[in-house]
Amino acid sequence: MNMKTVFITGVAGMIGSHLIDDLLQKGYKIIGIDNLSYGKLENISHNLSHPNFQFYKADVCDFDTMKLLAKDCEWIIHLAAYKKIAEKDFSMHTFQTNGILLNDEWCDFLKENNTVNLVDPQPAKEE
Repeated sequence: MNMKTVFITGVAGMIGSHLIDDLLQKGYKIIGIDNLSYGKLENISHNLSHPNFQFYKADVCDFDTMKLLAKDCEWIIHLAAYKKIAEKDFSMHTFQTNGILLNDEWCDFLKENNTVNLVDPQPAKEE
């Protein structure tokens, strides 16, 4: 089997950390980022020495770093988000982080790099 590379944002969160356990067991190579604002290093500590896992402390809003790390990945799974947005927290940074992979710049990047497998479980905003 040709080893597939998966790029995961929010990898140190509850869902991301369990996902890498499963994907590493199935033979995938994982490149994961998390800024550790909500995720915890202890959630992924048991995988840090795994030869098929690379972790980077980075923010999804740093587009240059994201492009560099995700450029050769077949799959991108976007799990980075603020867990709870308080009623009065309508800051641009919060919305940017939760919807970062849906902007035109990311869509162009995905098309240029033939990355056709994007998973973004964030619910769409109802109009």
